[in-house]
Amino acid sequence: MSANWVTVDKFSELTGIKREQALRMCRSGQWQEHLAWRKLSDRIYLISIKWWDNWHETAAALNRRQNRQSKSNSNMTDSDVESESSASPRLPTLES
Repeated sequence: MSANWVTVDKFSELTGIKREQALRMCRSGQWQEHLAWRKLSDRIYLISIKWWDNWHETAAALNRRQNRQSKSNSNMTDSDVESESSASPRLPTLES
């Protein structure tokens, strides 16, 4: 197993995400099993640091883009706003 996979406690230490929050994301299905995390036993979960870095960078880039768009939209007329797409960008699924 590569150094890419770390325990939830180490992940929490490295990222600042609380242990309980990371476990909740795994168990609820918000993070995809085998891609973002793996379960070794009932008490041991491993999280992919490589996946986290990619996901985190993608989310940050999308937030920056949305912030730029919302600032430029503040100068738009009502007809300009109606022509804009209402669909939110989706985060890509990262494959290992």
